[in-house]
Amino acid sequence: RHVGFEIGISPNTVHKILKKHKFHPYRPDLVQHLRHGDAKRRIMFISWLVTQLENNPFILNYILWTDKSKFTNNGVINKQNNRYWDTQNPHWVFETNNQCIWGTNVWCGLIGGKSGPYFYDGTLNGRLYLEFIMNELPIMLNDIPLATRNNLILQQDGAPAHNANVVKNYLN
Repeated sequence: RHVGFEIGISPNTVHKILKKHKFHPYRPDLVQHLRHGDAKRRIMFISWLVTQLENNPFILNYILWTDKSKFTNNGVINKQNNRYWDTQNPHWVFETNNQCIWGTNVWCGLIGGKSGPYFYDGTLNGRLYLEFIMNELPIMLNDIPLATRNNLILQQDGAPAHNANVVKNYLN
């Protein structure tokens, strides 16, 4: 549509020209930026999980799977509306680092078929995360059976806020 508008022809004509020359639309794959050592930590986690599953086949019922995301309004690529036309698939990858962009953040955890979003403003830091796990998370886990909470494993990624000394000290 943009090309047609810029050169003064209909979007259908642009599409026909692209198809005539055997161009195809490709969407980018959005991937989170990986840091040095991420691959090793992933392998270590899988090894740990396989060992745990051998010892306790129900361990997955005790893991609180968590993640957070930032929702933005400042031009982060929208995979649904963006196409790259070419004669061969370029295997286009668009590297993102969503933790560095202004927006609204949400944390969500999943355990026992229950989930709970928690919205927070600003950049997540150690103090804010500590306040969350001390004050909000226990309330969110009220519906989880006590036996599950007593054996709970809190899964976190390598976000700096998760590794802040105040958070590690509290969790230990």
